[in-house]
Amino acid sequence: MAVGVEEERMADRSAYDAFVAAHWQRLLRTAYLLTRDRG
Repeated sequence: MAVGVEEERMADRSAYDAFVAAHWQRLLRTAYLLTRDRG
C-alpha cells in the first residue's frame, strides 16, 4: 500500500484552494467570456 497518499492529496487540495482564492475573479471572468463566446 502507498503510504502518505491521502496526506499528499490533502496538501494538493489546500494548494488548489489557495490558488482559487487568489485567482477566482479571473477564472470567473474567463469562464464567462468562454460561455458567452460559444453561445
